[in-house]
Amino acid sequence: MSRLLDAAVGKGGCDGLDMRPRATEQSAEPVEERDVGHSCSPDAATGNPRPHLLTTTLVGNAGSVVSFDTQPRPDGRIFIDADRIVTNKLREHSKLSGEDIAEIRNFSSALRELADQEDLIRQGDEPDRSVVVISGWVARYHLLSGGQRQYLSFHMPGDWPDAQSIFLDCMDHAVCAIGPAVVASVAHKELTRAISRRPTLGFAIWRETLIDASIFREAITNNSARSKPARMAHMFCELFYRARALGHVRHDQLRLPVSLVQLGEALGIAIATVNRTLVELRASRAVDFRSGLLTVHDWTRLCAIGEFDPSYLHLKKQPR
Repeated sequence: MSRLLDAAVGKGGCDGLDMRPRATEQSAEPVEERDVGHSCSPDAATGNPRPHLLTTTLVGNAGSVVSFDTQPRPDGRIFIDADRIVTNKLREHSKLSGEDIAEIRNFSSALRELADQEDLIRQGDEPDRSVVVISGWVARYHLLSGGQRQYLSFHMPGDWPDAQSIFLDCMDHAVCAIGPAVVASVAHKELTRAISRRPTLGFAIWRETLIDASIFREAITNNSARSKPARMAHMFCELFYRARALGHVRHDQLRLPVSLVQLGEALGIAIATVNRTLVELRASRAVDFRSGLLTVHDWTRLCAIGEFDPSYLHLKKQPR
């Protein structure tokens, strides 16, 4: 079962999170805390230095680790500040004022650990909290009457996969972990109060949901109008481009914990066709995908194969 990570951290106070794209590996079984360094960064709202942050590493039973910048509280408990992941996500596409950022900094959140394939939200649920991804990956999917899944989108650390749940009463799709994952949730009541106080913040959150819709429109076109190699290349381009914007790409490689079955269920193709299509893309020398590692050898060629134009992602700055 999923559980809050307060006890696992050993400090009893994971009220929020401070996420920068620093995770070295993803772990969902943190059992030990290590203090491995300090950093000091400017306050997002004022520009003044924030208190020194302690880099806290959660170590799983299998030895995997994930690191967060955390702030020690006066009572000795670790406070994982919840504002930065939301601020960074909204700043990808919207301008936030100092007052907006100060409002976000008032958010309180709870961490939740998810096992591989565990549902965070089920189709038909009426959630009262919205989540951002801290570690690992999650996916949105439709559950069909025969038990099959149609994966709709994949989400990495730094993503806000269910912002639309703030405005909708009932979920028309499910969200599950693909591999171990950690998410942080903020109450809808808290978010709606913030939107009422700061309409510009509300516009930014609304824009986040509109970009979601734009991604879905592109997925419809991708799955219905492109050849299978172009379809797969386009998905790889989108995930790689988004990951690069969030700082998850290293040496033209991205850890992508999507199985070949899940890839086929997302693209609407059989597993045998997935394998044939991967062979074709490898032959192009543009990209390779093996054992959960996506390697881009020739970005320009991959974009040409996938007919990829990132304008539908509406990012203010092009990732390097």
